[in-house]
Amino acid sequence: MQYFSIGLVFVTIAALFPTGYVIGRKVRVFGSWLLGTEPPKEKFWPMLIILLVFGLVVGGLAQKQWDTAQPCLAKGHPPAFCTLFAG
Repeated sequence: MQYFSIGLVFVTIAALFPTGYVIGRKVRVFGSWLLGTEPPKEKFWPMLIILLVFGLVVGGLAQKQWDTAQPCLAKGHPPAFCTLFAG
């Protein structure tokens, strides 16, 4: 595919979205327990699946951009230039 790739960046970003959600939810549950209020009421598994799919899409797009920037980075150009304008 032209704009999508699988690699280390793909896996990392795909894992960050659900992990961030789980950590944030645990913090909110702890905060509600601490204050004696209602815990979060959103459905856990559907939200986790939605964030995983979103992370897979964003990760695939970012991996392709990373792969495209590698030859530019090898030539010693700045990372911002290579990431935004390589290709």
